[in-house]
Amino acid sequence: MYMDTSTTYFIIASVSAFGGALLKLLYDSKCKHMNLCFGCVEIERDINQEVEAENNRNHSTDRRPSGENNI
Repeated sequence: MYMDTSTTYFIIASVSAFGGALLKLLYDSKCKHMNLCFGCVEIERDINQEVEAENNRNHSTDRRPSGENNI
């Protein structure tokens, strides 16, 4: 079976994009315990620091100097 070069590149790009999106989804989730691949891979995360950093980032963007115009 012969695949065209562009088809191969498309498959590689699609799998890479799906993997990247999956990693971003897992990183952005605030789950402490995750099971992947039907329990073959178990991940325990300490998310307290991530939550604190996100809260600090949100609070710092909410504060604006009093002299700044909101146009």
